[in-house]
Amino acid sequence: RVKLDKIILSSDWLKALIVMLRPFKDARLNSSEDILEALSRLSGIIIEDKAGTFIGARMGRPEKAAQREMSPPVNLLFPIGSNGGPSRDFINALNNNEKITVELVKRRCSSCNKKTWTHKCPECRIPTEIIGECESCGFEKRYDEETVCEKCGGNITYYEKYVVNIAEKLYEVSREINDPLPGKIKGVKGLNSLTKTPEDLAKGILRAKHELYVYKDGTIRFDVTNAPLTHFKPGQIGTSVDKLRKLGYTHDIFGEPLTSPEQILELRIQDVIIPRKAAEHLLRVSRFIDDELKKLAGMEPYYNWEKPEDIIGELIVVLSPHTYAGSVARVVGIIDGLICFAHPVLHAAKRRDCDGDEDSIMLLLDPLINFSRLYLPNRVGGRMDSPLLITSIVYPEEVDEQAHNLDVVEAYPLEFYRKARKNEHVSNIVRIIPTIKNYLEKPEAFAGCRFTHPQSLLVTSVKESAYKKHSSMLGKIIGQIEIAERLAGVDVSLMVEKIMETHLLPDIVGNARAFFTQEFRCKRCGSKYRRLPITSRCYNCGDELKQTVYRGAVEKYVELTQELLGKYVKNQYLREQALIALEGIKKILSKEELSEASGRQVSLEKFM
Repeated sequence: RVKLDKIILSSDWLKALIVMLRPFKDARLNSSEDILEALSRLSGIIIEDKAGTFIGARMGRPEKAAQREMSPPVNLLFPIGSNGGPSRDFINALNNNEKITVELVKRRCSSCNKKTWTHKCPECRIPTEIIGECESCGFEKRYDEETVCEKCGGNITYYEKYVVNIAEKLYEVSREINDPLPGKIKGVKGLNSLTKTPEDLAKGILRAKHELYVYKDGTIRFDVTNAPLTHFKPGQIGTSVDKLRKLGYTHDIFGEPLTSPEQILELRIQDVIIPRKAAEHLLRVSRFIDDELKKLAGMEPYYNWEKPEDIIGELIVVLSPHTYAGSVARVVGIIDGLICFAHPVLHAAKRRDCDGDEDSIMLLLDPLINFSRLYLPNRVGGRMDSPLLITSIVYPEEVDEQAHNLDVVEAYPLEFYRKARKNEHVSNIVRIIPTIKNYLEKPEAFAGCRFTHPQSLLVTSVKESAYKKHSSMLGKIIGQIEIAERLAGVDVSLMVEKIMETHLLPDIVGNARAFFTQEFRCKRCGSKYRRLPITSRCYNCGDELKQTVYRGAVEKYVELTQELLGKYVKNQYLREQALIALEGIKKILSKEELSEASGRQVSLEKFM
C-alpha cells in the first residue's frame, strides 16, 4: 500500500521481491533482454508471461432464432398483382369480389388439349404438362428450361396472362379441404421464376391457419445462429436418459452405461440441439404437413405431434444461405437459448466455420414435399439457398479442412506450450496434437473426440444480448457508449469516431440524398412516380400518392450527432465533415423545424 510518499510492503511481498530482483547480487542488465528474460536470469527462476497475447474483438452479429420471412412475408407463392391492397391479401381481394389478371404458367391437357395454369385439367382431372411458346414464330415445345427457339432463335416463354376469379377459386379450394378461410392470406405481387408456376391455393390457406410463412422455394425456414459442440450432459439438453438410450446413447465417454443425467456424452456428428423457439415453430410446421398429407394427398398424417418435445429423435434438414446442398440432422435436445448446437463436422458440411453465422433448419418432409425448382427465381443466384441436394450421410473426409483441425485430446502436452511461446510455425505444432485429420476414413473420425475444459452449463441465465433489446439503432448506439464509458480498456473517443465515420455520417448523408430524390408510390396499386404529379393522384387508379422516404429518416441521428461532436469527437477532419453535413440539412429543413418534436414527419408539400 502507499503511505504518504512511501510504498509499504508486507513481509511476504518483500521476500518475493528479494528473490526475484537479487539486490545484493552483482549483475548487469543486457540491453537486448526484455524484462522477463532479465528477471529470469537474475533470480534463476524461469518466469513466463502471464497474459501472453492480447486479441481485440467486437460483436459480429447478435444471436437469432426466428422464422424466416420474405419482405413482405407471404403465406403463398401465388401472384395477386395490385389487388388485395398493400398487404397483397387474398381475403381482401375476395371481399371486394375482384378478378385478378396475372401471369401464370402455361400448361396443356394431353387429353382435351385445353390450356390452363392448374396442375390438373379442370375438365378431365388429369395432370397437365408445361409448354413453352416462341414469341416470334409460335413454335411450341415441352418444358426443358431452354429459352431459345430451336427453329428461329427467338425467345421462348412458358407463361401467359390469365384472368382468375380469385373468390371462386378460394371458396372451391376451401370446400375441397374442408377448412374455413383464415382472416388473411398474403400472396406475392408477381412470380419471378422461369415458368411462373404458382403454389396450390390450399397450401396458402393451411399456412395462414398455422401462422407460417413460405420462402422463395416453397419451404418453411427457421433461421438460427449456429454454435459448435462436441459433448453434453442429458440434464443440459432437457432429454431423458431413457429417450437418449433409445436414440443410441447407451454409454458415456468413459464407457460406463448411461444411467444418470449428469454423465458426459459425445455428440454424434449429425445430431443437433435446437432452441425451444425452433421446436415450437417446427411443431406448427408438423401440423401444417399433417394437414397437407391428409387434406391434399388423401394420406394419413405422419407426425401427429402434440408438444415441442415430440421433435426429439426426428429428422430435419440444415442449410446455409449461400449453398444449395442441405444435410440431414437428428434433433436430440432442446435448450432455452437462441442458438443451434451441432458438431463442427456438421457445420463444415454446411460450408460454415463455426463463427456464429446464421443457418436455416427445415422439417425433413417439408422440402421433400413442398420444394420445387419451378418456384426458384430466374436470375443470377436464384438457386442459391435452396435444397437442390440433400446429403443423408455426412463423411468427415468430405467436409472442409477447417473441421479436420479439431483436436481430440483431453490435455495439451507441455511441448505444445513451449513451442507456442517461441512462436513456432503452426505446422510444427499440429504434429504433436492429434486431430480429426489423423483419423479420416477410420471409425475414430465419427467418435472418440475429447475436450480440455469441462462446462457445467450450455446456456447461461442471460438468454438474449442487450443489443437485441433496444428496438432502435439510436438506443443501441447510446447503450454502447454507456458501456464503453465504464470500461477502462476502451477509448471512448476513438469508438465514437468509428461509429460516426462508419454509421452515423453515411446514414445522414445517404438518407438526405434519398429524401430529396425520392419516388412517390400509390397507396392502392403500388405504381411509382419519379416526379409528383400536380394532382398528387395516381394516373392509374386515382388514389392518393405517398412518400417513400420521410423527413424523420433524415433527422433521426442529427441530435445524437451534435451531442457526440461536442463531447467525444476529437478528429478535426471528421468534425468538419459532420458539421458540413448537418449545416446542409439545417439550411434546407430550417432550424425551427429541426427543433420540433422528434419523430414528426412532414409532407413534401411544405417545400412546394
